[in-house]
Amino acid sequence: MKKITILFVVLCLGVLGFLYFSPLSKIHEFRKDILEEQVRVIEMELYPLMQDPQSNQGGIEALKKELFWFDLEIKRQTWFVDYILYVFVILATAILAVGWLASSKKLRLYSGIKELTPTEKYVDEYTYERMVLGGFRNKEEAKEWISNDQLRKCEYCGARNFPTPDSNPDQIQFCTFYKQVPDQAKDLRIVLGSIWNVVPARKLACSGCGKIVKRG
Repeated sequence: MKKITILFVVLCLGVLGFLYFSPLSKIHEFRKDILEEQVRVIEMELYPLMQDPQSNQGGIEALKKELFWFDLEIKRQTWFVDYILYVFVILATAILAVGWLASSKKLRLYSGIKELTPTEKYVDEYTYERMVLGGFRNKEEAKEWISNDQLRKCEYCGARNFPTPDSNPDQIQFCTFYKQVPDQAKDLRIVLGSIWNVVPARKLACSGCGKIVKRG
């Protein structure tokens, strides 16, 4: 979505640049009625030339180009193209700004989360199903859980709680589960699945009032 929005902004700016830096810019100051009259004059001049095989083709092409630019300027004034493009650029830029602010906020919330070295375990299928219930499908879900943990908000003043210096940091870890190998069987590394586990900080302090919270 972000790439599409950026591409849209670049496209709009490109069209605006074309409108103001092409030959079209030289006729912006003319009113629409004057332009329409000029188009009629060019068409009247062009028609007999196109019917005459002996006419100067260079002159005909020059008149066609002039007619093209006048017609394009009439359409620009009729549909208020540049104003619409300005509105689109402003809206798209606002969307990008909101997205950037949201991403920055997420980065601040996730900055203290440590990612542990991936691990693996051999378990039976029942244990695996039980472990899956307490884990997360991807890294973002694991980080989101830590960020929205109910202990993150101070019950007294409402400020945010953060891990204390003497506590373990918030941690996440990727774990792959393999099917438990029966006795005297060859380990075929049969994968049951994988999850992200969360190891939250045991001790938190409120950034507002300093209240300490410990996990049971």
